[in-house]
Amino acid sequence: NQSRVLADRHQRRKGEQMIEYRRLYTEELSSNYFADFKHEQKWSQQWVKQNFVWSLEHINGSRSWSAEKRIWIAEYLKKQIAGGGFAIGAFQNDQIVGFICIDGKIIDRYANLTMLFVDDAFKRVGIGKTLLQKARKEALTINAKKLFISAIPSEETIAFYFSVGCKDAEMIVPDFVDSENDRYLELEL
Repeated sequence: NQSRVLADRHQRRKGEQMIEYRRLYTEELSSNYFADFKHEQKWSQQWVKQNFVWSLEHINGSRSWSAEKRIWIAEYLKKQIAGGGFAIGAFQNDQIVGFICIDGKIIDRYANLTMLFVDDAFKRVGIGKTLLQKARKEALTINAKKLFISAIPSEETIAFYFSVGCKDAEMIVPDFVDSENDRYLELEL
């Protein structure tokens, strides 16, 4: 539906396939929406903060999505959108290959980036960066000045966020913290 495509629609090539970016809507987020989305993250280096200093430590970590987690994500996105937030998806041939979500809450000029994921088969082609650029523009429309990110502290995840201009958060927003083990970042809009 053309009316649902973001005004600044952006397409990127993955091989010969186009990637289309658009807002996600509650009515499309069914329980099987993420059934084919591949997400498994493994890492051997993780940022750990000790005595106010971040350092990389050898830690074997991993994360993958169960069927229940996939259903939960669709429901979570619905709640975020219904609460005044927004989600943007990246699609190849109408199949979701990445998404980002910002909740609708603003605290001290921060908006909360609650999720950013790219399907394993589509990593490192600019989808995450493009989703973040689009979310930055949308966050300005809800009067945010910065994004707050409570990020899993894997070396790869933090390297991505730093590569797109994030820095360690000047202020911790307790309502936006996912885990005390996360690394808290911010991004100027």
